[in-house]
Amino acid sequence: MTILVLAGAAAYRLAEPSYSWSDAFWMTIITLTTVGYGEVHPLSGGGRLVTVLLLLGGVFTVQLVIQRFLQLSNTGYFQRLRLHREQAMLDAICDHVIICGYGRMGREVVSCMAREDVPLLVIDQQAPRTALAIEHGFYGVTGDASLDEVLRKAGVERARSLVAVLGTDADNVYVVLSAKALAPRVQIIARAESQEAASKLRRAGANDVVSPFVAGGRVLASKALYPAAVSFMEVLAGTKYQIERIQLTTSQEEFSRLPGRSLAEIQLGARSGVLVLAIGSSRGVQVNPGGQAVLQPGDQLILLGSARQRRAAEALLGLAAARVDVLADPMDLQE
Repeated sequence: MTILVLAGAAAYRLAEPSYSWSDAFWMTIITLTTVGYGEVHPLSGGGRLVTVLLLLGGVFTVQLVIQRFLQLSNTGYFQRLRLHREQAMLDAICDHVIICGYGRMGREVVSCMAREDVPLLVIDQQAPRTALAIEHGFYGVTGDASLDEVLRKAGVERARSLVAVLGTDADNVYVVLSAKALAPRVQIIARAESQEAASKLRRAGANDVVSPFVAGGRVLASKALYPAAVSFMEVLAGTKYQIERIQLTTSQEEFSRLPGRSLAEIQLGARSGVLVLAIGSSRGVQVNPGGQAVLQPGDQLILLGSARQRRAAEALLGLAAARVDVLADPMDLQE
């Protein structure tokens, strides 16, 4: 089309000496588009010949372009181009959370995690559910989450964690097995309908297993026994603050790397911003400890803070932190 326009303008200039380049381009455009506003100046025989050739060349070129577009469409070129763009976008994300299944529980998990500044990617076999996740502002992949190629497409090797909340225990077991084989270091949390399934999921490689029935029963028990504590946890659920339990290591070598033994020496609250709610040990629970409180190997720290503050506290404790749990249930504080 570009060659045709340039050639047509040059031909008008040669055939009609009175035409300027502006006139020549104008005549070329209105001829090719068949608009036909009118001649700038009356055309000679040569100008009319150029017009006829332009009309024929324009029809031929437009038909050729249309045929080419139809050919590309029939061979799936545009679909491959769209998939290539989507994969390039997925390849760019890292340190994200993968949610396998966008049913009722999957949507609830995503809505809770959306409060944090973490990229979320949903995998579901049903395209409408994936489209819904994308509409809500998340990444989406349509496919079977138990397949290696689908997990690779979702970037499981670069993910920080994976949540398996598919409809059946068997599907969740397959997802855990596939994900652990592809990314051994990824944190995997799985849903289980029964105690037997929970045991199998842990053997398959799940770091944590949650049963909706057990969790629901614990919430009911918590509301009956500790209504004030449950209300406090529900208030926290609407904010960026959470309660975290850090289990200190029992290794003297790793524990000795702390910058001190007392809270005042470590300056945990001052340097990270967290609030130390309690220290649990074999000697009992010390609530609202002061700076003079001394830590021992194997102690538990109960902290309150935002995600950034809690990450700063974990960095200060370093290797001395053997395990970190975010508490969503006040019954957890009793363990």
